[in-house]
Amino acid sequence: DGLSDADLRLRIARHGDDVDGVINELLEELVAESRTEGPSEMWTCPACTLENRPGEAACAACEQPRPRPVKPPQTMDEFLASTGGGQVRLGGASPPAGGG
Repeated sequence: DGLSDADLRLRIARHGDDVDGVINELLEELVAESRTEGPSEMWTCPACTLENRPGEAACAACEQPRPRPVKPPQTMDEFLASTGGGQVRLGGASPPAGGG
């Protein structure tokens, strides 16, 4: 369930090659998706893969505690920190020759 090259190219074209705009758009989508998910959904135990009821704090089969939800990055700084602060390369593009 990843982003296709075609979709990425359309987003870049829509933002006029503004990579920050593309990343912000993707982050906004992640935030919106995370807000629709809530405790009303079943959750899968990471240890035994049993589907558990929403209100359960631990797995009904193996008693493994329910994992905490992962919070998606809210800002560009949080996103870069989550990637180790390195450069983000889109679509396998190489940086221009001459460093500029």
